[in-house]
Amino acid sequence: MKNFLFVLLIALSSFSCNQITEPENTETSMNDVINDALTEMENDTSVKSFSSPIRYNDYIINLQTRVYEKIITLVKCFDTCDDKELRASYADFGEEAIATLKEIKRLGDYSGNTDFRDKATDLFAFYVEVYEGAYKELIDIVISGKMDEKTEKKMNKIVEEVSEKETALDNAFQIAQQKFADENGMQIIENDLQKEIDNL
Repeated sequence: MKNFLFVLLIALSSFSCNQITEPENTETSMNDVINDALTEMENDTSVKSFSSPIRYNDYIINLQTRVYEKIITLVKCFDTCDDKELRASYADFGEEAIATLKEIKRLGDYSGNTDFRDKATDLFAFYVEVYEGAYKELIDIVISGKMDEKTEKKMNKIVEEVSEKETALDNAFQIAQQKFADENGMQIIENDLQKEIDNL
């Protein structure tokens, strides 16, 4: 029965989490470092801004990575956890999803580019939506142990709907990140976490 949720978790974790490398012969100035450090010290209601496109990208990807790490933990929990531990892992994922959505909503544009941030916001809102809806429903079903043909069909439908929405959001996010990289003369490289996700 847990296989249904495992499939959903794997579908969700297929999101890209790529990093961007700096263009050749470009150094981050001391001013960038100071500005970014000052940004980190601001209170949690201020608009967050970055003076470097690398740091802007990395901020978004680091938020995404935090959620992925919770997803990976939740996936692994299916093999090793009892019901109480599974619910705790699910709750951890939810807390992180909600926190990252709040943080991405604070992020300003970068030199007029709002698309990358906006697509990330859509993606992070989806994490919260899945946590509050599909994940909760599926985990409740799995833990209840009550499985029949009708329930299986319901679970399959939930997985299909989540996967379909995930694909559209992920594609939009990847396009926006690539455009951001192109506009700033940067190259996208695969994040090490993506390799771990691919090996689940």
